[in-house]
Amino acid sequence: MLSELQAVSGPDARVPPPSRPAPRVTLVQTDTGHAIKPHIDEVADQDRFRDGVLDAFGTVDEIVAESLFEQLVNGLSPNQPVDSATANLVLALMHSLGPKDVIEGMLACQMNVTHIAGMDAARRALHLDQTRAGGRPI
Repeated sequence: MLSELQAVSGPDARVPPPSRPAPRVTLVQTDTGHAIKPHIDEVADQDRFRDGVLDAFGTVDEIVAESLFEQLVNGLSPNQPVDSATANLVLALMHSLGPKDVIEGMLACQMNVTHIAGMDAARRALHLDQTRAGGRPI
């Protein structure tokens, strides 16, 4: 399939961008609660992390990327602190969707929240003790 894609010529020719890993974050405990910090190692430095987050949300504006990330994480766990796994999941999903601009970034955020909420609802609906009213029997 990739060879066919690369063989296409003309205005419809699209070669996929080189694959880079999604940015990763780490959750750390602070005096005021939890904070999300970039995961920096020998492969990912601060600039590469910043560029990866901006690309994941389809923007060049750090404020927009931070706001979309915060909205996305809050949409997935509104009443509880986020964990590192959830934060890294949403970054990886956004990175995989690869929005080309902010509008696509906003839609990708909505797609992620909708997908995860739908999967959670399906998991709950398939619970063995689920009743028709949507609760568990007493």
